[in-house]
Amino acid sequence: MQRYTDQTRQTERADERQQLRPFLRQYLEGKGIDTSKNFRCLNPNHPDRHPSAYYTTGHRVLCRACGAQFDIFDLVAMELGRPAADRAVFEEVRRRYGQNFSFSPAAAQSGSSSGRNTGQPLDWNDTITAELPPPPAPPEDFTEFFRECAARISSTDYPQRRGLTAETCARFGLGFAPSWHHPNSKIHTPRLIIPTSRSSYTARDVRDSIPEYQQPYKNQKVGRSNLYLQMNLYKPGAACVIVEGELDALSIAQSGGRACALRSITNTGQLLRLLECKPPAVPLALLLDADTPGQTAQAQLVQGLQRLRLPYFVGTMPEGCKDANDALRLCPDRLKYLVERLRL
Repeated sequence: MQRYTDQTRQTERADERQQLRPFLRQYLEGKGIDTSKNFRCLNPNHPDRHPSAYYTTGHRVLCRACGAQFDIFDLVAMELGRPAADRAVFEEVRRRYGQNFSFSPAAAQSGSSSGRNTGQPLDWNDTITAELPPPPAPPEDFTEFFRECAARISSTDYPQRRGLTAETCARFGLGFAPSWHHPNSKIHTPRLIIPTSRSSYTARDVRDSIPEYQQPYKNQKVGRSNLYLQMNLYKPGAACVIVEGELDALSIAQSGGRACALRSITNTGQLLRLLECKPPAVPLALLLDADTPGQTAQAQLVQGLQRLRLPYFVGTMPEGCKDANDALRLCPDRLKYLVERLRL
């Protein structure tokens, strides 16, 4: 008969931890958190004003802004005020969710039944009934939607009002949806559609006057919150300009340069993690918005790039311009001169 040693106990405990991790979704929903969409970060040191955390099918919570990640043991440990590796944390998670299944690798290997005393804890047997979440659905492909919107781009003058030419619209596949609505909303509004990948895009409200209650939704993102034009980070040649919004990146491109847009200042951490995993092929030029949030995010990028020891320099926004798109509309020659300097 197989001897039940301390090493066997440790192995069983590690295996049981793996079986307990899928109950993270149940834990979060028990806290009133909707795991189907973003929610506020659970890191107590991160005042997350704009929900940037999400649940992954790897049974973890990740935060796009601060980079924190938690499993069910980390979150219960925060409740108890103990380290996640503490035995008391394991026992508490097991007490809450272990009744949903029982597990004993030692008994399975020895061929013993759960009704016989083989040395393992009596509340374990060979049956695993932990409910695992369904596999994630493949991302939606918006290619046909983009084609339809691109065919209607001449129906709006919004790109021209933002200083963008028809050539720029065609080059980057911009389109127009006269009656667009978010999947989670019934309000229909005219939108400029900016494809950011095959399965994601930004829908920008083109109305001159937007009701105050709709102002927070004038820029809606559908699909993954990935960076915009991030391939420019890895094309050899001129420096890549880091800007905040998609229109800013398009403004840099129309002026002869290359840019990568964060799409939101909450994606600052996402960019730094990407650069840490795969350093850029060119120096970076930081040209974020001239307002307080933009300059705060720019300072965070400076610290991160210094930590990663990556070459960069900070651009100066033309006076009176909040962002690169303002510069394109108000002083295009100055923006073009700035971009030309970056190409040296």
